[in-house]
Amino acid sequence: MAVFTSVFIGLIAFLVVGIVKLIGFNNEFEQTVLLSLGKYHRTIGSGFYFTFPFLRSAYAKVDTRLQTQTITAEKILSRNMVPLDIDAIVFLRVTNARNAVLEVGNYQNAVYGIAQTTLRELAGSRDMTELLNDREACDRALKDSLADKTNEWGVEIERVEIKDILIPATLQNAMSAQEQAVRERQARVTLAGAEVQIAEQIVKAAALYTNTSGAMQIRQMNLLGDIARNNSTIIVPSDVAASLSGILGVSASLKNSAPPDQNRT
Repeated sequence: MAVFTSVFIGLIAFLVVGIVKLIGFNNEFEQTVLLSLGKYHRTIGSGFYFTFPFLRSAYAKVDTRLQTQTITAEKILSRNMVPLDIDAIVFLRVTNARNAVLEVGNYQNAVYGIAQTTLRELAGSRDMTELLNDREACDRALKDSLADKTNEWGVEIERVEIKDILIPATLQNAMSAQEQAVRERQARVTLAGAEVQIAEQIVKAAALYTNTSGAMQIRQMNLLGDIARNNSTIIVPSDVAASLSGILGVSASLKNSAPPDQNRT
């Protein structure tokens, strides 16, 4: 009786384990491809499913969430023959689990390989300045090219972003020197424009002094007054002294007519 009980318990345990192995479970973001006698049967979404030995088996489970792959392509020659190292990120999602499993051996490796090749083709068809200055257009072109090649695998390319573009150090120095030269040229052009504006104002002032009687004498006296504030010795040219003689004579006569006390002070 004890032997029979042990056998019965063992049989029950074997059945339980077998039933458990026949039951599969998918999360919300998973899909499982079922094969029946080696041929495609159907794709199971989230929840429980059953398999049968030698008749129906779960071939592969696929993650349908958004996935990312970092693509690195080194020593790519651009259209103007500049060697570049480019890093990009590919955002992909499996939309057809059957094709992703049955049409390609490993869809992730396949996407990586085709993305790297496409990145090299894109870089070789554009100049370095285009790749550096118009990354959004390059991202769109790379995405469209990849999407055309991966749709048959049941993989959707949602977007591609070029993360970094590295150029040779010697070329970086040359570009820096070029940028400095451009800025220096702009500074000189700005300075020359300021000189032109100053010259125009001087011409207008000269015309005003010429056409206005006494304006130049007044200006000369203002300049002499500004210099005299520094207690400096002033050497006045003869023509300026002649023009100011009338004003200086009036000042001397006023000084001589002042009271004696004021003359002593």
